[in-house]
Amino acid sequence: MPKSEAEARLAVILKPFNEVAGQSQKPIYTFRVYLEEIFLPVVRRKWKESTRVTTEPRMTYHLLPALGDGLLQQITREQMQVFLDQKALGGIALFAVSDGFRRGHRLGFEIPVRS
Repeated sequence: MPKSEAEARLAVILKPFNEVAGQSQKPIYTFRVYLEEIFLPVVRRKWKESTRVTTEPRMTYHLLPALGDGLLQQITREQMQVFLDQKALGGIALFAVSDGFRRGHRLGFEIPVRS
């Protein structure tokens, strides 16, 4: 195979890679990664100590086991309602979980994710 033909074939193979070279890719977060690496570090600076010591453990104890490995953009309102209903059936005070989640959820999605 002549060198020019090899270079042409290589260019065809590399074309998809070269088209996106230098473009930043949007990060894909699981709930766990978002909570631990984005959300909590930001809100720890805003929260009073009393809020942090009550809300953070609630979020990590209740939310991480249920949602931790799920992709953040795929968690739906329906899934959250089912989660809260299951917690209530298990004897967990719905207010304790939902208030902690509401507080965190409201703040969490106000935090911009920069790539």
